[in-house]
Amino acid sequence: MNDVSDVGAGARGRSTGARSRRKGAVGEAEAAAALGAVLGKPWRRTAQRWGKAKADIEPCDGGVGVHVEVKRVGSLLKRWSCAVKEHPLILGGELYCCSIDNLVLMLDQVEIPRVCAKSSTVMRYMAQAVRDAEDGLVPMVMCRMDQGPWLVCWRYDDDDRLTAALREAMT
Repeated sequence: MNDVSDVGAGARGRSTGARSRRKGAVGEAEAAAALGAVLGKPWRRTAQRWGKAKADIEPCDGGVGVHVEVKRVGSLLKRWSCAVKEHPLILGGELYCCSIDNLVLMLDQVEIPRVCAKSSTVMRYMAQAVRDAEDGLVPMVMCRMDQGPWLVCWRYDDDDRLTAALREAMT
């Protein structure tokens, strides 16, 4: 008879669900640190702090008008990760995307985006952010491949609102 005690267990006996949760928690902490460094104010993970918080990260000094969804993936963002290395702003479908390093530059709204193919992966992440965002909050996705740059993605129609909310977060 087979022992089912390790069914679903991965390396070192941890379940794949536990590894996935840990990867998500680490990604959220990294995204909070990266966004804080760029905007000049610290951000924090919300999931374990408040339990029922819907956004993955928020500014430490209180809410801002942005709902941030954080995702780390293996290799599904290769095209967009490469595109933002070549151009500071891309437009894929109805989503803008830039690297975290270019986010403040994007707030000036002077860059003309390079058109890029849509990413169904980022579209799924954005759909979750839109679904989870409380009324009045602008959905934004921070995502990265393993060992890749953080990408910041937002909807074309939310560009002005996101710019205003992030500028407010910087003051």
